[in-house]
Amino acid sequence: MSGRFRNRFKVITHTSQEPADRNIFVLTQERVIEFDTLAQVDFFVIDEFYKLDPTRDDNERAALLNQAFYKLHKLSKRFYMLGPSIFGLPQEFQERVDCKFILDPYQTVISEVHDVSAGEEDVKTLIDLCKTFDDSTSIFCRSPKRASDIAKALIEAGIGKESANLKPAADWICDNYHPDWHFARAIRQGIGVHHGRIPRSLAQYAVRQFNSGELKFMVCTSTLIEGVNTKARNMVILDNEINRNPIDFFTFNNIRGRSGRMMQHFIGHVYIFKSPPQYELPFVDVPAYTQSTDTPTSLLIQLDDEDLEPQAKERVKKYSEQDILSYEVLRKNSGIDLDIQLELAAEIHQRIEYYHKNLYWTNIPDYKQLEFMCFVIWNHFGGHRLGGGSVRTAKQLAFLISRLSRKPSAKELIIDKLKWEKDPDEAVQQTLDFLRLWATFHFPRLLRVVDIIQRDIFKRYELPTGNYESFGVLIENLFWDPAIIAIDEYGIPLEIARKIESVISEDGNLDKTLAKLKVLAIENLDLTDFEKEIIKDSVSCL
Repeated sequence: MSGRFRNRFKVITHTSQEPADRNIFVLTQERVIEFDTLAQVDFFVIDEFYKLDPTRDDNERAALLNQAFYKLHKLSKRFYMLGPSIFGLPQEFQERVDCKFILDPYQTVISEVHDVSAGEEDVKTLIDLCKTFDDSTSIFCRSPKRASDIAKALIEAGIGKESANLKPAADWICDNYHPDWHFARAIRQGIGVHHGRIPRSLAQYAVRQFNSGELKFMVCTSTLIEGVNTKARNMVILDNEINRNPIDFFTFNNIRGRSGRMMQHFIGHVYIFKSPPQYELPFVDVPAYTQSTDTPTSLLIQLDDEDLEPQAKERVKKYSEQDILSYEVLRKNSGIDLDIQLELAAEIHQRIEYYHKNLYWTNIPDYKQLEFMCFVIWNHFGGHRLGGGSVRTAKQLAFLISRLSRKPSAKELIIDKLKWEKDPDEAVQQTLDFLRLWATFHFPRLLRVVDIIQRDIFKRYELPTGNYESFGVLIENLFWDPAIIAIDEYGIPLEIARKIESVISEDGNLDKTLAKLKVLAIENLDLTDFEKEIIKDSVSCL
């Protein structure tokens, strides 16, 4: 999109970028909330707006998306929301925001549905079916684990075909991760894999190659179904669950709609392995406005008092009247369960000297202080549920976070993991999960939560407060220049970005780094042909 509008608008994707006179912001809900200087909005769009409903998506992210919508609607009454196969919106929402819902059943392509009788032999049946396909085929799986298992089964069965054009990519992925990683083996055999445990830049590469025809098959989860444009003639719906939860008709319809592509395949083919759900299009709840008893209180306290319904005011009353933790602190920690915050604060109050001794540090903690912080995060915020199981204890988390200060490559971390994990594929996945979920997201986010809480409490006791901000920034950027980390979202993996850091780095200034990328003399760089191809693809979209 940026290439299409570059002469008229500045496209902003990160909160660190400086707005110009005319801007297009492309932001996640978290970044909308963080953008303190977002003062004027003329018009905003929310794609896949069904994710506003907590029953349709991750509860925490749905609450944050509601908060982002609420913030944007305060800045502009002109908005557009789009999403597939939705019956309607609650009437109270439409009245409060003065909007109109339009149901348009028009479809750009026709989908022919084929029921597949797979029985207990679904993988064998899938392999036999894939042997009959001559055109691009997506295979929907219920989870990343299932997708990796299916990719391995297709590889072993000889599905797909090696391509000379893909060999440099496969070699590079093997060299920088591990040759037994299922993603690398699949690419070598003409099979793409797309799920949430694949680095963004590599997932983008797989989509490009699938759309260009180099990859005939794409094994995927809902990450590809939701908002990524592909050119698949065939859509195989292997599972009728997402992470053990049965898919409803809405999700099924969304997956089915990924077969065919206007101007490419006007007739798509959908192959269904399990019984589809009954026809029932959903209403999409927007809890920031309907404010039912299921609306998280962490969302309700983000709303202005005049926008709260009487029963919602009553629910947040106990948080405004308590004196364990400042109400403003509870609000600053967006999306974090209020009761969990209060439980941690109460424990600090009860053992103030002990906690002050261990939480009072600034800039960079020593190992003992880091380990204590990891125990606090792990025990109070459910560490065992975070990071896709890539970390198993608070001690292990402290060790891995400390390891980042040496700026290890992904390959070095994978080699370390192989000392304990004998399956190379699992070693790669756990390493990537730790980097993406723990290091660049959960740990710095929860570190800031504890930072804000300790400042509030220690000030009450007239004790010096800690300051974890700089450490959080270092961790979420893996001790690299933040702009170098950010360009992964533009399609350049860190393993390539670190090789060109000296020629594009601008001390964390993403705008200047992107400007240098645009004029980079790529052919003069000491890089492989594949690495140059990746950079060229990225630059073409700037």
